[in-house]
Amino acid sequence: MGGGLVVRTAAAVPNRVGAGASFHGGGLVTNMPNSPHLLAPKIKARMYFGIASNDDMAQPDAKDKLREAFAAAKVPAEIEVYPALHGWCVPDMPLQSGKPIYSKPDAERAWGKLVALYETASSPEIAEKGLCPTNRERYTRGTKGSPKKHKGGNVFVPFCDLHCAFCGCSDLVGQSACT
Repeated sequence: MGGGLVVRTAAAVPNRVGAGASFHGGGLVTNMPNSPHLLAPKIKARMYFGIASNDDMAQPDAKDKLREAFAAAKVPAEIEVYPALHGWCVPDMPLQSGKPIYSKPDAERAWGKLVALYETASSPEIAEKGLCPTNRERYTRGTKGSPKKHKGGNVFVPFCDLHCAFCGCSDLVGQSACT
């Protein structure tokens, strides 16, 4: 669900979204005429898709169709399958068959990929100086929910798909989708 929203948002406002990512997103490739992957030609953003191993087993051709769609549209996209289960990035996921779904090493790798994606998508000057692309203030990396300095105060950083990964502001898309 969330991955499809990221793709649809990047396609709907291509001049305002510079990067988008999906971790264990579902429904990215369907047989429907409104399948998210078919929106690749409308996207200008760099994209990253981290696919869970069990999602890949359920739909093994989805990653190939994603690659083909974004390559044909000449949109930079990285697509990879993680050895973890759907939901691996969420620390409080319930157990499945008595085993944890959350995978700390894979989640840390995925979050690192997201931050690197945003740094790459921002201007070289911003990435080099460690500045938020929206307000040009210095950012510090933190974990989900950590307070960060923004526009003179601290904000709660939810790291939802539509927030600035640098400081948590929603200025990159004009409004917050999760608050």
